[in-house]
Amino acid sequence: MGEKNVKNIIVGIAGHVGHGKTTLAEMLTGIKNKPELSDKNRQRTVESNILPLGLHENFSITIIDVPGHGRYLKNTIRGLNGVDMAILVVAADDGVMPRTVEHLQMLEFLGVSHGFVVLSKCDLVDDETIC
Repeated sequence: MGEKNVKNIIVGIAGHVGHGKTTLAEMLTGIKNKPELSDKNRQRTVESNILPLGLHENFSITIIDVPGHGRYLKNTIRGLNGVDMAILVVAADDGVMPRTVEHLQMLEFLGVSHGFVVLSKCDLVDDETIC
C-alpha cells in the first residue's frame, strides 16, 4: 500500500593510491572489488566501484570506492560527484601524499562538508609514529 521511505547516504572513499581504500570498502561491505575495475598488474582501482551497504530496511549506505592514482583523476571526480559524505583514507606508513591533498580539494570543490579520516596500515608503524 504505502511506499517505504528509505534513506540512502552515499559515501565516497578517497585518498592516495595504495593507502587501503579498496580494502576498507571490501571490509565494510563484504564485497570484493570487481576485477574489471582494477589494473590487475599494479593492484589499483581504475574505475569507481559502487558497493551497497544495507543496514536496515529504512536506511542504507552506498559506498563509492574511487581511484587513488593521478592517471585516473577524471574517474575519481566522477565517483565523488554527488556523494553526501567522504572517508579520507591515509596510510600511517606514508602519511599525507599528493593524491590525499587532491582528493580533499576535490571534495571541498564538490561541496562535500561531512566525513572523517581513517588511518590505515597502523600495524606497519610504531605507536610514536601514529601519534
